[in-house]
Amino acid sequence: MSIKRDKSIIFSGLYAESYDLLYSEKDYEAECDFIESIFRIYSNNNIKNILDIGCGTGGHSLILARRGYRMYGIDRSPEMIKIAKHKARIQKLNGRVYFEVNTIQNLNLKIKFDAVMCMFNVLGYQTTNEELFTTLCVVKGHLKSGGIFICDFWYGPAVLCQKPECRVKFLKRGKETTIRIAEPEVDMIENIVSVKYNILNINNKSLIGKTEELHRVRYFFKPEMEFLMKKAGLRLLKMFPFLNYDGEISERTWNVMSVAKV
Repeated sequence: MSIKRDKSIIFSGLYAESYDLLYSEKDYEAECDFIESIFRIYSNNNIKNILDIGCGTGGHSLILARRGYRMYGIDRSPEMIKIAKHKARIQKLNGRVYFEVNTIQNLNLKIKFDAVMCMFNVLGYQTTNEELFTTLCVVKGHLKSGGIFICDFWYGPAVLCQKPECRVKFLKRGKETTIRIAEPEVDMIENIVSVKYNILNINNKSLIGKTEELHRVRYFFKPEMEFLMKKAGLRLLKMFPFLNYDGEISERTWNVMSVAKV
């Protein structure tokens, strides 16, 4: 069965339904350990409430809520938020975590947070300077004085040096097999990788679901990120390889983390 969807909509339909399975190898617990270590290093305040921008199905928010933080997660995908809310109910975390459908550029919660996070390359989906700058201004506007901003993104020198490749992922769940085919194309003028994702769901050798999404993901360079953060009122404190605080970024570092502060 093939379902035609608006190709401008991403993380919807079968992709949203398969999201947790597709990224089941992602170690959210370890990532949350690392996020907490960043809090201990940089925060002068006791971190209590955190805004999770682009929260997806709640992978980070739910864990941090279980650890005692008050979490507020937003995502533009209604289907991803529906899954996140369902998981929160099952885990009985409704009092500690709140999820809502919203876009970054329109966000105005009238709440200040001790920390804001944009994980799993959420910044990369801000493909124009205007979108990125607006996002950073929104982050700054939702942070308390001394608040911490943590994010990760694709690092330009690594993308250009290593070049993204076509990848195929097979995942089995009972009698069903989910296949994800990722076909990337690099635009070195606009600094964007366009990735065409095809998701196939197969049961007993029969195709029971299929969807296609085009994800346009921007990669960044340190000078532009530093400049735009400063212009938005954020101070970039450190940039390092993903989950490797003491490491040095290079043309081999595809995924970079950064910490900034108001």
